[in-house]
Amino acid sequence: MGVAAFTGVSYSLASSPIFLGAFAAGLAPACSSRITMLPLTKPFGTPNGKIVVCGDFTTYTDTSTHTIGRGILRVNSDGTLDPAFNNGGTGGNYEISLCMQEVGTNGIPTEKIIIGGSFDHYNGAAVPGGLIRLNQDGTWDNTFNSGGAGISSGGLSGTILQELGTNGLPTGKILFTSGWGGFGDYDGVAANGIMRVNADGTADTTFMTAAFGPSSTVFGLAQELRTTTGLPTGRFVVGGTFSSYAGATVPSGVLRLNADGSLDPTFNSAGTGFAPSVGIQAVLAEFAATSLPTGKFLVTGWGGPWTYNDGTTHNTPSGLVRINGDGTWDSTYNFAGAGFNADARFLSWDIDDAGFLTGKTWVAGPTSQYNGTAIPIGVVRIDAAGGLDATLNPGQSGYDGGDVQWVVPTFGATGLPTGKMITFGSAPNTTFNGIAHAAPAYLSQLNANGTLDSSFNFHGTGAGIGGTSPVVFMGFQVNQ
Repeated sequence: MGVAAFTGVSYSLASSPIFLGAFAAGLAPACSSRITMLPLTKPFGTPNGKIVVCGDFTTYTDTSTHTIGRGILRVNSDGTLDPAFNNGGTGGNYEISLCMQEVGTNGIPTEKIIIGGSFDHYNGAAVPGGLIRLNQDGTWDNTFNSGGAGISSGGLSGTILQELGTNGLPTGKILFTSGWGGFGDYDGVAANGIMRVNADGTADTTFMTAAFGPSSTVFGLAQELRTTTGLPTGRFVVGGTFSSYAGATVPSGVLRLNADGSLDPTFNSAGTGFAPSVGIQAVLAEFAATSLPTGKFLVTGWGGPWTYNDGTTHNTPSGLVRINGDGTWDSTYNFAGAGFNADARFLSWDIDDAGFLTGKTWVAGPTSQYNGTAIPIGVVRIDAAGGLDATLNPGQSGYDGGDVQWVVPTFGATGLPTGKMITFGSAPNTTFNGIAHAAPAYLSQLNANGTLDSSFNFHGTGAGIGGTSPVVFMGFQVNQ
C-alpha cells in the first residue's frame, strides 16, 4: 500500500484510506495536534511542491528580504518565496496559528485553505473571528461562514482536522481545538475547547459543545480508526489539560468522544489518567509497518513527573507514551525507559520514499536526551517499540539551543514522499550540528538521514522576524 495522494498536511494509502493524527493530529501528523492528514481513496491531487506557512511574521528572506502579509506566506519547493500568494495583502491583524488545505466530500482537493488563529481582520477587512477560508491565491473567501461572527474572544492554536466519515471520505465538517488561547463561543454558540463546523463554516449544533471545564486547555485531536480496514469509527481521542467533561470527572489529559461530541465513558473507565502536572500536546493514531492502524495512540506533552492511572498508577516514560485502544497504558512501548528530558512537541509518521509507513515516528521538541542518551536537539526518530533510532544524524547536536515545534514529511510531484522532512518552530533554529547560521531561520529541511538539506532556501535566513513564535504551522498545497 503506497501513498496515492497528499493534500494539505494529508495523504492517503491507495488501497486503504487512513486518518493520520498529529500535533500535528488524527488521521494525520502532524502534525497536532495541529497537523491534519486526510485520506483519499482515489489518487486525485498531486503536490505542486509549494508550502503554506503560518505564524506571526512580516518578512521573509531568501536571496533578498521581502515584506509580506502578517502571519502567512507560501514558499516554493526550494524554500524561496512565492510572491504570487496574497500579493500585496496585509494578512491577519494577529497571529495565524493553524492552516489546512480543504478537501471536498468527493475526496478531491478544492485548492482552498482553512486558517485559524487570533485574528478578526484579514487584508484589512473585518472577517469572522479566528477561522476563515482562503482562495488558492491567498485572498479571503467570504462565502465561508458568510455573515458569521466566528470566535468572539480568544483564538485557535490547538489542532484543526477535517472530519472523515465512516466510509473514509471527508464529511465536509471541520473540528478544531482551542490550544493556549481558548474560546468561549462560535457564531454565538457556546463552546469551550473543541468545536465542529459545517462545510460552509457555520456552527454544527449537533456536536456537543461547552463541555470542557473553564480551566481546560485542549490541544491534541485524532480520529479513531479500525484496525481491520483503516476506516474511521466515528470517535475521536482528545488530549490536553482537563479533568472534567460535561460536568463529569474524566481521566486527566486524554479522553475519547463519540461522533456527536458526547463522552465515551468506556475509555480508561477505571482510571484517572495522567498526573495533573502533565499536559498532552499531540495525539497520533499509530500505524504498523503494514500501513494499517494498530488501534493505539501515541501522545506527547510537557510537565511531569509523568504518571498514568488506568486503575493502577504507573510511572511512565516522560514526553512520549502509547495508549491502548481501551485507554489503558501500553507498558510494552519503551518499557522501563526514562523518555525525554524536556517537552516533546508534535509527532508524525515515518514514510519511506516508496510511500510505505515504516512503523517509526518522528518527534519534535527542545529535547537533548532520550532514555538517558544524548540525541540531536529538535528532531528525533523513534522505532516501533519506543526505542531510539540511533541512525538519525548520529553523534551530532542538531538544532543547538533551538525549539522545533513540527517535523513533517515532504512529497514530490508524483505524490510520493521525497524522504525529506520540513522542520519549523518558535525559535530561529539557525545553528545546526554546531555550525552557526547553517540553517534558515525558523523553517528548514532535513535529509532522510537527519542532516541539513542545504538546497532549501540556501543562503537564506527564513521566515524569522517578530513575534514569540514566528512559524507555528504549515501545510502543503495540492492541485486538483
